[in-house]
Amino acid sequence: DSYIKELVTGHPYTTETVIQPDLDEFIILACDGLWDVCSDQEAVDLIRTVQDPQDASKALVDHALARFSTDNLSCMIVRFEKPKELNTIAGVGLGILPEKNASESALVDEDVVMDDAAEKKATPPKTEEAK
Repeated sequence: DSYIKELVTGHPYTTETVIQPDLDEFIILACDGLWDVCSDQEAVDLIRTVQDPQDASKALVDHALARFSTDNLSCMIVRFEKPKELNTIAGVGLGILPEKNASESALVDEDVVMDDAAEKKATPPKTEEAK
């Protein structure tokens, strides 16, 4: 059926873009099921004000379905936080501060397991008479 439609190749279409933290808000990763029926700018305009990435992805997929896309549809939105905004968000692990190293985490986990084991050993099981 190659005479009817284009051949599928093993060579993906890729682009490389430098992210500019002060300008870029998000990136849209989507398959051709979206891009066949929606321009880049149209997609940006549709989701620019949608803060939740999952809601934004759903909006784009719904838009493509409303435009009768006949191809498969997958879409993911990655939102970028502005450098100033990152400093004002307290208590949220955004991956910008170094986390404990693996040996410290393992030690903490091991301590919890040891504490639980010691507690179980110190507390005798209840017998029928003690109930």
